[in-house]
Amino acid sequence: MEIKASVIKMTESEAWEKGKSKCNIIGRLLVRDEMSKLEIAYFPFLLVEFRQEHSRHIWRRRKDTGGNNISVITIICDGTTNNAAFADTLPDFIKTEVGEEQIKKRLFTEQDMISESQKLAFRMTHKFIGKNEIILQNTYEIYRPYYIAWYGNITEENKARYLPMAADGFGINNVM
Repeated sequence: MEIKASVIKMTESEAWEKGKSKCNIIGRLLVRDEMSKLEIAYFPFLLVEFRQEHSRHIWRRRKDTGGNNISVITIICDGTTNNAAFADTLPDFIKTEVGEEQIKKRLFTEQDMISESQKLAFRMTHKFIGKNEIILQNTYEIYRPYYIAWYGNITEENKARYLPMAADGFGINNVM
């Protein structure tokens, strides 16, 4: 299946070393088993672009810009958790061919993800600007590659321990 995915920057050997070290002290305390398997998976994300229009206050109005300002806000929303975050920088995307078993399915509908993104955009811009209008411009479905390190024996009666690592080197930080 051909998808639009971000470029993989972490090599498999780097992911294997990071998985063996269990990332940090908390991972070493929680996971007692050794790493048994490393696989790559592509998780769905939705890139949502909003056009935001706001009028300046009367005391901030400038003669050269007129009354309204228009800007574009880009938000990335995770398809498995429905978490939204501002996307000030984005990784490079390419069209790539991957197996059907490597693609994780989206757990939320596109409309749910758009509404979550719109809530974040309104909450953040309203905090700084005040009265504004947010209009949906475009949506793009993208996929991000993750290396998943599995620990212990993976059977139905055992609880599976795993560690996902972003293979594209792109991090999403929640600032709110």
